[in-house]
Amino acid sequence: MASQDGGAVMQIPDKTSLELEIAELTRLLEEYRAKITEGTFSTENFMSITEIEEALGTLRNSTNNIYTELQSKLVNQIDQAELVRKKKRTTGTKE
Repeated sequence: MASQDGGAVMQIPDKTSLELEIAELTRLLEEYRAKITEGTFSTENFMSITEIEEALGTLRNSTNNIYTELQSKLVNQIDQAELVRKKKRTTGTKE
């Protein structure tokens, strides 16, 4: 499927691929939430601030990697040749 966005022709990401990335993000968030809940539920096994910060850092790194990969896939799907042709056409008509 092709989509036009700002004059660039690009392929819409595969729904299955996007669903997998969303599922992975959801899994990471649920894992983080469970870890924090478990670590703050009992006064006997209470997480330290350092452990909470480490868990958050791990979550940030993992989700940033997924977001970066998704952004990279989207940028790589832009039809650069078509974008250049359109730019030349619009530039040529303005002169």
